[in-house]
Amino acid sequence: MAYDYSWSTSSPGPIAPVDWVNNIISYATSVINPNKIELGIPDYGYNWSGSKGIGIDYLHAINTAARYNSKVTDDTNSGPHYTYSDKKGNHTVWFENETSIQPLLDLVNKYNLNGISIWSLGGEDPKIYTAINAKFPSIVEIARLNK
Repeated sequence: MAYDYSWSTSSPGPIAPVDWVNNIISYATSVINPNKIELGIPDYGYNWSGSKGIGIDYLHAINTAARYNSKVTDDTNSGPHYTYSDKKGNHTVWFENETSIQPLLDLVNKYNLNGISIWSLGGEDPKIYTAINAKFPSIVEIARLNK
């Protein structure tokens, strides 16, 4: 599990910054065989207001940005994020999308890990599957053949 660098009661920030995840994997592979490790990939985010963050999914994140005309900063290393204000106060939103998971997938290949797990399915950016297919085409093809 390499996510929740920032969480519901932390200060607003990235869910799984690439440098942090790289450090975790580097340590883990120094003490555990990489073939026994799967990288947990996040597909959610948090909307912080005050000192509390609420878990959100991808659609909620992008729909809220559109509703409040917020410019999303699509930071490949830290993840997409934006701010907005409403009657409840100021909000800071960080979430994951196809762009932010691509460098995490690259780490799987870099360290020759066993694979990935995704937390939590159902609200993800549908484009993550394009990224997964691009990074692991032979595995996706094997899965198709085994149907």
